[in-house]
Amino acid sequence: MKIFTGEYKAAKIIGLYLKKKRNTFVYLKEKEFDIERFKEKNSYVALDIPDFSIQKVETPPIKDKSAVEFILKNKLSAQLEEDINNYHFTYVKDEAQSTSTNYVFNVFLIKKSYIYQLFSENVLENLNLLTLSAFSLAGITKLLNKSEYIIHFYGDEKRSIIVLCKDGQVEYARETTAPEFIFSEEDLRNFYYESLNLTYIYLRQNRNINIGSILVSGNILEDFTLINDIYNFTGLPIFCLNPKQIIKNIDTKVFNKHTIAIGNLFLEKTYDIREKEILYKKTFNVASKYVALSLLVLLLVLFAFFIKNFVSYKTLQAQLSKEKQYFKQKVQIITKDIKITPKELNYYITYVKLYDKAFNYTLFNFLEDIKPLLSLHKFNNLSFKKLSDNKFSITLQSTVSFNSLLSLNKFEKELNKKLSSIKKKIEVRNNSKIDINKLIINLDITLIKHISRQK
Repeated sequence: MKIFTGEYKAAKIIGLYLKKKRNTFVYLKEKEFDIERFKEKNSYVALDIPDFSIQKVETPPIKDKSAVEFILKNKLSAQLEEDINNYHFTYVKDEAQSTSTNYVFNVFLIKKSYIYQLFSENVLENLNLLTLSAFSLAGITKLLNKSEYIIHFYGDEKRSIIVLCKDGQVEYARETTAPEFIFSEEDLRNFYYESLNLTYIYLRQNRNINIGSILVSGNILEDFTLINDIYNFTGLPIFCLNPKQIIKNIDTKVFNKHTIAIGNLFLEKTYDIREKEILYKKTFNVASKYVALSLLVLLLVLFAFFIKNFVSYKTLQAQLSKEKQYFKQKVQIITKDIKITPKELNYYITYVKLYDKAFNYTLFNFLEDIKPLLSLHKFNNLSFKKLSDNKFSITLQSTVSFNSLLSLNKFEKELNKKLSSIKKKIEVRNNSKIDINKLIINLDITLIKHISRQK
């Protein structure tokens, strides 16, 4: 399979075409794209964002991932001036500062608006990975197979990037842009050395981290004087990677130039900075698609039946009970063949109730659009309202109780995902309230849509 991996910087994506066969990569050629023309599938891209934010957040000693993310999000909301929903965040536990009674996390924040300025949603869905350049260096570091703290020190003509890793995880990252007054190799060497010197002292003295070794990459590999200075300063073993053991048929200079792009290939998916809704679409399995398609065909059959036989409101009301029975039979068939879940069955019960109320308003499209939300929960209170000739609202209300903070958090994330999926077509007013102490969510959602009347 042919793949592309690259790095975005200075309005271009610069990288390599490779041939992938199982776990082997073969170099094909270099390639450069203008960002607006980039539409490559099977691609991996790192973003050079020097000003990503790092926040330190403390939590109770909770190991469940969903519960940790829920607490981090709430604490970050209190720390940030902006809405936390404007950011994507990736986090790593700070093992050096965490204790048995208190966990410390380093949280990396990236503005979502920056990502959407560069890529359309369609392009984002086609990517295999979107990450930060600093994170990609962790992918390369993992190839050393060392269970110790490792500094990966990368440099090119415009910047230095220093990443502290352990077991392939990013513990700390710092990117520094080279000053404009660099005019010689010595100036660049001094810039590199100062970057490492300051970061190394900070990690040893302020963070109390026992660093085991240093991995160097990029232009630094060509400066033996700098490598010797680094060794004399730190006294640590210094490593570099053998390019041909990682990518077959690749030249060493090409490897050094594209170290970050190559790191993309070995990076864990947890460092993908796309929104979860996009990742969900990307990984949606074939079986789920088959279920969704089957259910959609069933709904279309129902719509076609009603539209074809539309005579009057009273006639449709008389036919409704018969259609409900037909609907239940279809659900039973699907349950047998596809093993429909209780949530999906709740959706169809709710759907029929709404359908019954909708005949006066010709709201077929409206109901189809809110299908993702109706599949989430069996709402206790459903109300229609005619706002004008072509404007209608549906209000959904219910109180949902939970046995744990984890289950509440999972429901809230699923609710937000469903609401996001319908916002392009419908105005959403979510007035739901969360009571963490009582472990309940009082759902109060109003959906408003302009509808073209059928003639």
